[in-house]
Amino acid sequence: MKKGRILFIDIFIILAFISVAFAGLMNIREVTDSSGNFPFTVLQNATVYTKSFPMKSGDYFGLGYKAVSAAGTPNITISLEQSYTLPSTEGSSDSNYVAPEGIGAIATELTSETQHYTNITTVPMPYGRFKVVENGAANDTAVSLRLTTIE
Repeated sequence: MKKGRILFIDIFIILAFISVAFAGLMNIREVTDSSGNFPFTVLQNATVYTKSFPMKSGDYFGLGYKAVSAAGTPNITISLEQSYTLPSTEGSSDSNYVAPEGIGAIATELTSETQHYTNITTVPMPYGRFKVVENGAANDTAVSLRLTTIE
């Protein structure tokens, strides 16, 4: 009986250590628009480029996202853009920022107002940002993006 209890305690301590170790390596960032707003608003038929963020230190990336409209149903597309440099102007189209080849949009025609989570596939580039497009359905879509990085 004593041997079983010791084994259980050993396994518990090892699992606790692993969970603490991994918790220290996870980073969650609220993604803002170029003005620092979170959540940010996307108007009807508009495109918002989020503030760029470093991607140098992540091995795995995840995204939590939610779109809510007070007047109608949202219909947004979310895409990741990456670059080797910071944008010349935050919040504006920039020819150095492109969607990585072979990696599609994160969400297309998102009309659900519930929370979503997904893995993000990236290419080795030091900077990223999200391009959020409102596809003409609602005039005031509030978008929340939270980027998770595990090193």
